[in-house]
Amino acid sequence: MMNIYIKLLGSLLTFIPLVSTSQIATGDVFINGSQAGGIDERETEAFHLWLILVESNGSLNGFDCEHIIRLNKPSNLSFNLDNKWIYEQDNFFGGGNTAVGYKSFSIQDTLFDGIRTKYIVGLQDTFYVENNKMYFWDKYYHEYIAYFDWQETDSYDIKYYNQFLNSQEIATVVIDSIAYKHFGRDSLKVQHVHILNSGTLEEYTDVVYEGVGAGLFGIKFLLGCGFCDDNPQTTKLRCFTNDSMTYQFVPYSCDSTWLITSTNEIDEEKVKIYPNPTNERVYIDGIDSEIEYQLCSLSGQIIKQGSTYNKTVNIENTGLYILKLKVDGIWIFKRIIKIE
Repeated sequence: MMNIYIKLLGSLLTFIPLVSTSQIATGDVFINGSQAGGIDERETEAFHLWLILVESNGSLNGFDCEHIIRLNKPSNLSFNLDNKWIYEQDNFFGGGNTAVGYKSFSIQDTLFDGIRTKYIVGLQDTFYVENNKMYFWDKYYHEYIAYFDWQETDSYDIKYYNQFLNSQEIATVVIDSIAYKHFGRDSLKVQHVHILNSGTLEEYTDVVYEGVGAGLFGIKFLLGCGFCDDNPQTTKLRCFTNDSMTYQFVPYSCDSTWLITSTNEIDEEKVKIYPNPTNERVYIDGIDSEIEYQLCSLSGQIIKQGSTYNKTVNIENTGLYILKLKVDGIWIFKRIIKIE
């Protein structure tokens, strides 16, 4: 008989006694994907109300109880020394060639100020976790700013300083949906979000893993970096390792590296786009005919695609974009900014 693992979460949990050996439990519930063979999805929708009959020891009525039901997940998460985040990193070096590697972040030290424990990540970031929120030190405001709110189901604001516009800004994190991502016998709560007024001059999407951080660009959201042109570029989260296990978000090893190369010779410097920034369209110089293009957000989402017209591409909305141009069968990448 199959052992089934059920996990009940949150303050909605209620017990209704029936007889001395059984009870009904209601609350937010999900089934671990590795033990429910009928569920192929790696993420399952959250916040469905379930009513289940369990025995006094916490197992489903009539089933062996290899895994006891776990109730009321702790609200305060903790980190420790050597907890590690590994993000993918792309290094573009011309001719359509890219070196794909990885970048690691780990907790180097901890500080206790008498109230809370603070964690030092590398040489730059310091953070702490309290009431299901993750706070990062802001050198401009000289205070800790909440970047993640794992209890929130709607939206919340983050204040930040835009170093390029020399202005104090407010970004709004809008939570589009909440799900759970399964890793063997454990799971992480996932917020799918989009961020308004991020300082990248565009709205971009991201995912936030409870007790881990952001899924793109690094542990915290990318804010106030509208004119950044980083190469290599930090992209998606590959793995997070804590004291008990490694959560792997990609189907290959955490420390994988490879090259994406082209056998064709293209001098990317001969392909120019102008004006940049632009307030309407960009012109492409260095091509002999109309070519295929894709206009993408920083997170990789295709905004529009097609073929150039008179060697131009129109851009409708203000923002920072990646313009991919297919020249002689090879994609080359250009960053462009659309302003008012």
